[in-house]
Amino acid sequence: MAAGGSGPYPARYYDGRTARPQDVAIRISGDGISIYRAGSVFIASWSAARLVLAEKPRPGEPVRIGLEGTTARLIVGNPGGDGDIVDVLLGVAPRAARRIRTSRKAVLRVAGWAAAAAAAGTAIVLVLIPLLAEQLAAQTPPALKQRIGAATLEQIVELIPYLPGEDQRARFCAAPDGLAVLGRLAGRISSDLAPAPALRLSVIDAKLVNAFALPGGYVVVTSGLLDAAESPEEVAGVLAHEIGHAAYAHPTQAIFRTTAVSLLISAVIGDFTGGVLIAGVAEWALNSSYTREAERDADRFAMARLNAAGIEGRGLERFFTRLMEEAEPDADERTGGDDPLRFLSTHPPTAERIAYIRENARGAGPAMTGADWRKLQSVCREKSAAPPPFPPLAGS
Repeated sequence: MAAGGSGPYPARYYDGRTARPQDVAIRISGDGISIYRAGSVFIASWSAARLVLAEKPRPGEPVRIGLEGTTARLIVGNPGGDGDIVDVLLGVAPRAARRIRTSRKAVLRVAGWAAAAAAAGTAIVLVLIPLLAEQLAAQTPPALKQRIGAATLEQIVELIPYLPGEDQRARFCAAPDGLAVLGRLAGRISSDLAPAPALRLSVIDAKLVNAFALPGGYVVVTSGLLDAAESPEEVAGVLAHEIGHAAYAHPTQAIFRTTAVSLLISAVIGDFTGGVLIAGVAEWALNSSYTREAERDADRFAMARLNAAGIEGRGLERFFTRLMEEAEPDADERTGGDDPLRFLSTHPPTAERIAYIRENARGAGPAMTGADWRKLQSVCREKSAAPPPFPPLAGS
């Protein structure tokens, strides 16, 4: 290896503090790894003594390098041959990939332990963690839930530009009259609830079709969903569903459950760089994945509240049905980058749920006037980098 080190190698850098990756270049020398941002701007230096291979390198796959004692990691392409980065790395940090020889008896003993651990882990994941998550969510102070929700919302805005199909930093839609319409709609849906929910409504300018609830009463709608909706009643149905998640504290439960499961997986596979944990939290933040029972609870809540408000409740049925019909015929032709059906992957509308909505929708009135619908659809004509003031729940 030359005195100046080997490289540069292009890499994806996770600093261990946020889930947002950075495109960097690295150089490997006898001292370890030096990390540079575009334009040769120095970012960090990793000591050779602390370098670890996060997983066993496989031919043709990227190499994952961690820094012992932190959650930071690098993902580096491996050209192989004379440029094999694993050989270069092990040349300066031979302990980065330790191997332990063992006997067959020891292997069988470890296998037995692994089987017992797997059984215990299954019980923990399927039984203990959901029960614990529910209890923790109930005991979490509202102020802490709000801080978690605010931090998660900030992370979502940071991550959206890295999703396929998104080509710019996400911003908040800030037209006051459009947000006021959303507040009035949420107020009608949540009217007469006891205790009254402290909802914090936002609209994010993003192409993905989605809506999600976060801890602390945060309910977020994307401009992509507003564009995909064919009527305000469809938006009312989706909004009522998300308010239901907020009312039942599903987001807080999901975060506790996701974090606990991610920590278990990290321990089992030895991912001490924290990659699984970061990925798990980020996935929940964008996908809002809930249990089937939580989705049923939100559906029941939505129908009850729409009926109480006199809003036509079959808008949610039409929204789900239309998206399912659009997804099936040309699923192989759609690319992940411009998929308008992301809501389906995060809120799977089964035939059972659609039938429930159809059978229990009683309201027949409009969700809003035509003028208000146009204001809501134009809510992104003004944008801001920070969340604008949350609209009051007028009419609640």
